[in-house]
Amino acid sequence: MEIPIFYGVIGENPKEWTNQVEKYLSKIGIKDDKRIFKIAKTHLLGNALQWFENEGMCITDWDKNEIKWNNQKIYEQTEYRN
Repeated sequence: MEIPIFYGVIGENPKEWTNQVEKYLSKIGIKDDKRIFKIAKTHLLGNALQWFENEGMCITDWDKNEIKWNNQKIYEQTEYRN
C-alpha cells in the first residue's frame, strides 16, 4: 500500500484520497496532523498542485479536517473548469 497521487481531475474522489493518505500514514505510525499534511502535499500533481500553489500556500496550521474540506473544494473547482 502506498499513497496515491491526487491530480484534482473529474472522477477522482478527494475524500477517498484523504482517507487513503490517513490510513497509510497511520499504519506506519505517522499521526501528527502537520506531518501528515506535509507528506500528503507531496502527492499532489496537476490541477490539485496548481490549486495548492495558488491558494493553499496561504493557509497555515491545517489539521486533517481542513485538508479534507479543501480537497473537496479542489474537486468542485476542477469540475467546473473541465
